[in-house]
Amino acid sequence: MEIKVNARKKQPPEIGLLFEGKNVSCRNRPLRLGKSNCDSSSIYRGTWKGIAPSAEFKAAVKRVKKTDCMEHWEIVVDWHKNGSLNHSNVLKVFGFEEDIEWRYFALERFDATLEQFCKGQYTGPIPYDNQVLYQISKGLIYLHKKGLAHGNLTPKTIQIAKSDPVKMKISDFGLCQPIDVIAEKIRRPTDIHLHSGLNDIKVVDETLESNPAATCEDQEELSHPKFWKRPKIMRSLSRSVSRSGSRRSVSKSTTPINKDNNYSIPGATIEGDSFAAGCLFFYFLKRGLHPFGDVHSILTNVQEWKPVNLKELEEHHFAYEPIVDLIGNSTTADGNQLLIDAALKFRVGAFAISWKMKLKK
Repeated sequence: MEIKVNARKKQPPEIGLLFEGKNVSCRNRPLRLGKSNCDSSSIYRGTWKGIAPSAEFKAAVKRVKKTDCMEHWEIVVDWHKNGSLNHSNVLKVFGFEEDIEWRYFALERFDATLEQFCKGQYTGPIPYDNQVLYQISKGLIYLHKKGLAHGNLTPKTIQIAKSDPVKMKISDFGLCQPIDVIAEKIRRPTDIHLHSGLNDIKVVDETLESNPAATCEDQEELSHPKFWKRPKIMRSLSRSVSRSGSRRSVSKSTTPINKDNNYSIPGATIEGDSFAAGCLFFYFLKRGLHPFGDVHSILTNVQEWKPVNLKELEEHHFAYEPIVDLIGNSTTADGNQLLIDAALKFRVGAFAISWKMKLKK
């Protein structure tokens, strides 16, 4: 009897694959959509199988030029991998691989940025306002308790993850340098077609459509890191803070998470994070409005402490007082304590909303 053997056809390589390593792979399909990708990194749809070869799962893959990685970036990756950095409101880093020019970091999957939500580009689920502020506060407080300051908080580095329940995540900690310290700006195409899984995001880029040669410098955006930084005149390398009758030193370099590693992000301070958080809270609540004005006036108004848009938030609003405290011009305020106080108020507000919703059911 003749036995027929069906030879297995060799599968052609997958079309559109940007990188394929042992544990990290990604398609040439960006996750971070929107008007601007004017930095040295992009985030793509990908997979990670570092835990076990058979346990491949979806990930966001961040591609960063090797020359643009933070100093000691590998320490941050190790902290994530060994569990030293592990919080529900801090985006996880699973691992990385690299080629000659780029590093590919496998990150916890997310669905949009705070910027995309406030611009109306993301229409998917998001927590109640109180919970958004509470969760961002919790993530920051966790980093600060670990002795770490973020230093690059912007609407682009706060992510929305459609988990169950949906969560806010702080990202871009310690891996790559902020856009304002990278000399080379890379222009990236934004003519991106939507695929399954990202139907909640709409892409609008009329500027590039009308002028394809437009560069990043031509499109200065509110999400640029310089608009979210505490002014230099309000920042000091070392100062004493009076609290409960005791005095303690607040320095530019924070206590490392691992005492064997002298790790700190240049220019990052807890007070700077707290200032940025206050601005971001206002930005979220007013759906894209910065408390200190627009891109033409923010830097001057911050230096002179003129929050010209603060009047747009009612004084009796649950977040008004915490925001005023966080963006305040006091040189003796304890930034982390202000965040803790704010989080407590946001938490009470979140519980109140949850309780009201249960009563309606």
